[in-house]
Amino acid sequence: MLVPGKLVDVGPAVTATGGAVSNTGLALHRPGIRASLMGKIGDDMFGTVILELLRQQDRRLTEGMIVSGDEHTSYSVVINPPGIDRVFLHWMCSRSGTIICCPV
Repeated sequence: MLVPGKLVDVGPAVTATGGAVSNTGLALHRPGIRASLMGKIGDDMFGTVILELLRQQDRRLTEGMIVSGDEHTSYSVVINPPGIDRVFLHWMCSRSGTIICCPV
């Protein structure tokens, strides 16, 4: 499937937060358990997308987020071809914080 120079139609992009902390925080929030997500993101396109995705769930989820104009938001690209395990391409910017979840 992945052959150099070959164009592969993969369908529309899906944008989502991810990782254990974000996934756990949202899983707690959905059935009504109060949770707060805290972390640092960059004042960039990826940071804006993260805030918007969290605000779509509940604006309160973003209250602990720090937006830094001096840093970039880390990101992952997940390649998920049928029949094999996913491949993660990830950039962890050197100074950004990790998003943490705290039940409140």
